Amino acid sequence: MNDTTYKSSDNKFSVELNDMILKNIKSECIKARDKETGGILFGNYSINGKNAILSSITGPPKDSRRTACRFIIINVTELNAKIDYKWKQGHYYIGEWHFHPHSRPKPSILDDLQMKKNSIDELLKCPEPILLIIGGDQENGWELSLHVYTKDDKVTLIKE
Repeated sequence: MNDTTYKSSDNKFSVELNDMILKNIKSECIKARDKETGGILFGNYSINGKNAILSSITGPPKDSRRTACRFIIINVTELNAKIDYKWKQGHYYIGEWHFHPHSRPKPSILDDLQMKKNSIDELLKCPEPILLIIGGDQENGWELSLHVYTKDDKVTLIKE
């Protein structure tokens, strides 16, 4: 399996993801067709806490609502149970991913607001959550963006 690393321009943050994570995300996107979809990113951190290593993802919860421009989770109970289960296994919530079908992977204002909210959510225990957005489609190609959110800022990561 090949790992791909994304880093901030100041090398303060980095994210490692392997081919299997990308394959799973693309599979969820293909199933979603022309609708947004998404899920949770799980993984671990380096000792200094600035380097995230993605280990797995979830797909969309059963009760989520998906349209061409929106992905809404109605009931977070299913996700909270998965987060608790993974936590007990030593894999932590490190952020979220979602799909922009036939579009660029640029965070919307709502994406930014939600991730900033997640950065201060004490239940998530993740002061610097990651947002991975995949855009495009299977026929024309995929484009990926990664962002780290702090309570004060958003940092875009670049493929190394």
